Amino acid sequence: MSKPLAFASVLLITSALVAPATAHAQAAQDTPNAPVADEMAPAADPAAPAAAAEEPVEEEVEVSIPGADTGEIVVTGRRNTNITQTAPQVLSVLSSADIARTGEGDIAGALSRVTGLSVVGNGFVYVRGLGDRYSLALLNGSPLPSPEPLRRVVPLDLFPTSIIASSLVQKSYSVNFPGEFGGGVINLTTKAIPTETFVTIGGAISGDTETTNELGYTYFGSSLDFTGFDNGNRDRPPLLKALFASGERISSGNVNTQAIAGQLFNGRNAVIQRNDNVPFNGSGSFQAGTAFDVGDTRVGLIGTLGYSNKWRTRDTTQQTASTVDLSQRELDFQRVITDNRIVVNGLLGVGVEFGDNKVRWTNLYIRDTLKQARLGEGTRATGSPGATLQQQNTLWFERQLINSQIVGEFRLTSDFSLDVRAGYANAQREAPNEYNFEYFRSNVATDPFGAFFINRLNNGQQGNASAAFSDLNEDLYSGSLDITYKGLGFATLSAGYAYSDTSRRTERREFLISAPSTLPTGVALLRPDLLLSPNVINAFGISLIDTNEANPIFQADLRNHAGYIQANIDIVDGVSLNAGVRYEQAKQTVTPVQAFT
Repeated sequence: MSKPLAFASVLLITSALVAPATAHAQAAQDTPNAPVADEMAPAADPAAPAAAAEEPVEEEVEVSIPGADTGEIVVTGRRNTNITQTAPQVLSVLSSADIARTGEGDIAGALSRVTGLSVVGNGFVYVRGLGDRYSLALLNGSPLPSPEPLRRVVPLDLFPTSIIASSLVQKSYSVNFPGEFGGGVINLTTKAIPTETFVTIGGAISGDTETTNELGYTYFGSSLDFTGFDNGNRDRPPLLKALFASGERISSGNVNTQAIAGQLFNGRNAVIQRNDNVPFNGSGSFQAGTAFDVGDTRVGLIGTLGYSNKWRTRDTTQQTASTVDLSQRELDFQRVITDNRIVVNGLLGVGVEFGDNKVRWTNLYIRDTLKQARLGEGTRATGSPGATLQQQNTLWFERQLINSQIVGEFRLTSDFSLDVRAGYANAQREAPNEYNFEYFRSNVATDPFGAFFINRLNNGQQGNASAAFSDLNEDLYSGSLDITYKGLGFATLSAGYAYSDTSRRTERREFLISAPSTLPTGVALLRPDLLLSPNVINAFGISLIDTNEANPIFQADLRNHAGYIQANIDIVDGVSLNAGVRYEQAKQTVTPVQAFT
């Protein structure tokens, strides 16, 4: 049943011709004691204030990317060490100061200020005009898994700005990056060794006129929802877990679906409540770091903790067309959606510097939880003429990212440098309860119940209900080695090897609630938790229908080997050529997992 997809030989060639300003850049190690001066500059006026003669000092930006030596450029003349001006590729860099000036809470918001980038959906950052097929996200030069079941890119709104030292966006290809990158790569570098001991405690309270202290909708869920963690109320009911473990099909007729349905719905998870005073947004953070010497070795420790709890209410219009020319509407709904988003994050980093060498060990934990309630009214063209539908949804989405990686940047000699990376990352997305209800109102004067919303649970004719459970787990192991040689004088050579092994398992089970035609209309008036209480289910023979008894579980694996060679050659004064070639070999398999016996 597997479907292997092998990429036997992927050959990628890139070159760039660069003509920078006439200032010369050279390695700091080549002239360790040589002063940096502008020979053409006039002598300083002794009468001028001393402060006026000083050049502004730019922030040293820490960037960790494979096969690039970004921290050792000394420029002779008036040019600064701006990496965006000296790099042979088209790129933008946000330093920690730049990120702080944006005032954004996550890196996706900060990157939205970069020219040529767009933020789509919930934190997906693309080069403008391109989609996720052509985008790539890295953390300290290592790949990241995605917690989204239908996307390969990472939603960058997961990353708080407090843990990021810099963000590099490269919009043109270079062979030191993976071959799947075709339109934009975003490399996030986490903080490593602090320059001095510090402790920072922060907090914020905010609101807006559309949400704060206004009408919204929510549901109880559990008493710990404000933490972003569930107290067990959303765990799969015992009989549902037993059904999944048994491998039995509901359609076989051997499953007591009434007993299972009786454990799914209750007042905590299926009843939407009005909230006339939606709370303010709140957040808090704690950051601390120190550095100390052990002999000739500099050791740094840095840790961060963060928490935010935000609310957002949207009044939306949802319309879909039933004809190609959009002249007729199939759905026409007015919907109010209230989101309660809780983000918990932590970072623990250990850095070691000895001589010109640096080793960093970074551990990152991010948990992003969305509690959502939707309530809408509208019409459907294919339904009863003049009828009104009311839809309500209660949802809970958990996204979690755990990442641990070691990065070593070694200066072997004055001409040779070596970068080594190894990492493990795990991404999870769980939606334990996705409950949907649709009530029907005929608006017919001769109908005794025409002025009331009813749900006869007959799969859309006069109401329906469904419950879905989904889970995603992805493990990513990666490693890379890059070596750079500068001994030729007129050229810098680099080569590297990268390995990654990705394993993803996805599962989605969805059930429709089905009632017989004998269900009394008076019972159909009940709210969701009472309509689907065990007594009503047993009394009227309400059952479950599994909507996917084919392949509800999939296992996907991708293993990739890659190597590259790159050269940066100074052709003449002020003109350089960057050229390289990359080879990749990958094998991908997608296999349905046997869920039924």
